[in-house]
Amino acid sequence: MIRKQIKFSIILLAIFLLSNADPLFAQRGQPSEAQLNALSKELGVPAASLEILNQSTLHLKFIDQRVTTLNVHNRERHEVYSITLDASDKKVDLNALVEQDRAAKKNRFGNLDPALHAILETKRGSDLVEVGIWLVVASEFVPRPTPEEYAAKGADVIRKEREVLDREREARLSDLESPLIEMIKTMGGEILLANTMAPIISARLTKDQVLSLSTLPEIDTIYHNNNQGSILGR
Repeated sequence: MIRKQIKFSIILLAIFLLSNADPLFAQRGQPSEAQLNALSKELGVPAASLEILNQSTLHLKFIDQRVTTLNVHNRERHEVYSITLDASDKKVDLNALVEQDRAAKKNRFGNLDPALHAILETKRGSDLVEVGIWLVVASEFVPRPTPEEYAAKGADVIRKEREVLDREREARLSDLESPLIEMIKTMGGEILLANTMAPIISARLTKDQVLSLSTLPEIDTIYHNNNQGSILGR
């Protein structure tokens, strides 16, 4: 069961990350003269002093904007900058644009992944679909033990401490998932897998049930589970 959960977590985590990266299409290339001039003006140094280390172009499809982020080396000052330019070669706040794109996606699809939204458009209310439900959960960052901590505590102590943290996290996820699991069962849905390795519940639901759940604030995103059989090892 644990191996199934780990496999399921990895697959749905990949789906989650790819889906959230979907609005961003990265493409590498060489900077234009206009971009170099814009960077020169922004940084207040001659364009000849600037060296482009790398760049990537992102297409924020839900707000239909294409921006270019450049990592620039100022050879005069021996400094490195990261600057994002829009299609007019004006400096923009990349984080703010990404949030705008996510908000536009949310406004259009709600808590449904776009791929699932498209599938549901072809379904009747009573048609069944298998989904992965990703719950809202606070970010948890557990720093890796330093060499000094290993030397002071020993590997066995560090391992036991990590096991305690893992059990505590699994308990928190179980508490987070339990109310939604009961709600799904009450409404007649089928739980395929309740995962304690990640905030994910796999379920078989009707279109109407999916749409009903998608309005809940505790749900981040609902994805189409199009390879459920292999995930569960059936």
